[in-house]
Amino acid sequence: MNSKKSSLYFKTFCLFAAMLLWLVPWAAPAQVSDSEGTFVEQGPVAFDTEYQLAESRSSIVFKIRNDGPRTISHLYAWIYRYEEGPNGPIDFRLVNNPHRSAILIEGGPHRSGKVAQWRFTLNDLELAQAGEKFTLKISPKSVFYAHLEPRVLPSTPE
Repeated sequence: MNSKKSSLYFKTFCLFAAMLLWLVPWAAPAQVSDSEGTFVEQGPVAFDTEYQLAESRSSIVFKIRNDGPRTISHLYAWIYRYEEGPNGPIDFRLVNNPHRSAILIEGGPHRSGKVAQWRFTLNDLELAQAGEKFTLKISPKSVFYAHLEPRVLPSTPE
């Protein structure tokens, strides 16, 4: 009986440890692809490491490339603020609500192979700190595609 109970505790511990390791953004800034410039590949999308933080620090804009097969309609992501330490990035903090979709502000509709700008709303942030940077993590399950592809308008000859 005691061995069954300890086995159950061990399995539960392993499950929670695996879930915790999955949630940690290990080294997202270190995954930069040299062939594509500054884009970081994350499954069906890639994001640019350069971003635009609003003056009020209420939102952040990332350039995102659609590597998926269809047009993206909604995009959910985890935005992390971190500091650059002597041995790499440290002190990751989630600064947005990952259950709120980003807003497509430029480059839409976001078709396959195209780059568009998406704005993410941030939670109330503390004052700016020296050396702070932002990164995002996008799960393939948090990229939603349009049910119907938008019509491509014919270009007018000049």
